[in-house]
Amino acid sequence: MKQTSFYSLFYSLIIGMLLSLTGSLSFAKSESKEQIQEVSKEEPLTDIAWSDAQKKANLETLKLLKNKHYEKLILDDALAEKFLNNYLNTIDSNRQVFLNKDVTAFKFKYLKGMKQDLLTANLNPGFAIFNQYRLTLAQLLAEQLDNLDQKINTMTFDEEDSLLIDRSKAPWPKTTAERKEIWEKRLKSAVLSMQLENKKTDEIIKTLSKRYKSQLERIRQLNSEDVFQIYLNTFTELYDPHTNYMSPELSENFNISMSLKLQGIGALLRMKDDYTEVVRLIPGGPAAKKGELKPSDRIVGVAQGENGEMVDIVGWRLDQVVNLIRGEKGTLVRLEVIPAKSADENTRKEVRIIRAEEKLEEQAVKKAI
Repeated sequence: MKQTSFYSLFYSLIIGMLLSLTGSLSFAKSESKEQIQEVSKEEPLTDIAWSDAQKKANLETLKLLKNKHYEKLILDDALAEKFLNNYLNTIDSNRQVFLNKDVTAFKFKYLKGMKQDLLTANLNPGFAIFNQYRLTLAQLLAEQLDNLDQKINTMTFDEEDSLLIDRSKAPWPKTTAERKEIWEKRLKSAVLSMQLENKKTDEIIKTLSKRYKSQLERIRQLNSEDVFQIYLNTFTELYDPHTNYMSPELSENFNISMSLKLQGIGALLRMKDDYTEVVRLIPGGPAAKKGELKPSDRIVGVAQGENGEMVDIVGWRLDQVVNLIRGEKGTLVRLEVIPAKSADENTRKEVRIIRAEEKLEEQAVKKAI
């Protein structure tokens, strides 16, 4: 691990403990690994492995939490079980990838030794679970892409149907057929949403094909640090939601916070399922002053200036979305947003924001008091 990674870890924990700064933050033999890897014969997915440096950082985190954090938690079997449940819910937050028997198998295999694994920073269980999630999700996306044009061209909306958008409290599907139905309904909902926007069939096929391919590419780009960050943050957030590990990729955002400046729209974002969700708005920033963007809103498109094309960002990596939203001071960025209070994904609005460089001294003073 690079030296910057350790310092990011240390400072993030200290900030989380003392100032409560929020970080920017998502088997049984269901399918064989060989079947899943047929998603792309040219570029098969390989397991992501943890590093010795990450194990060292994990052990250092344990020491810092034990000695410095105000919340003195006892790492017992009950806390270990809570961690495993939270980790599964973080990875598959909308409960549409794992089957119920997968979750049962994870708990049977790892729960008994989870306390010791956490105490000794054994990362094998966490990475094994994530690798299975990644491979299964890749297969599901490939199935969505398979004959996508035929599926959309033959799609009808004659029968009354429903789709549970937020499945975070729903049970994991029991069978592959039940899971397939969830994904089919998601596809149907996406098509209907675009039809209501008066988009033509060819355009819908092109947009969704690009979206699913982008999600597949994002899965391929996931690296060891991405997985480690999810794993370790799941653990640190047992103490409080503001104690986070920062990967090297987040060091730029950390430096922005420390320098009390932010170039862009003044919003803290995170990935939730395939969507970019607004966590909170920076007081005094462009988005807060505009008053149209709200916490829990989901950003699904980004366009530059008055005439720029609205780019579909569903399934993009968070860093890619942030880079698209950021720009020169004084320029216009247009966001396509699903409001937090909307009953379904068909309700959307455009939010226009002039980028600025926000000075956050006032916020910092409030947090230091």
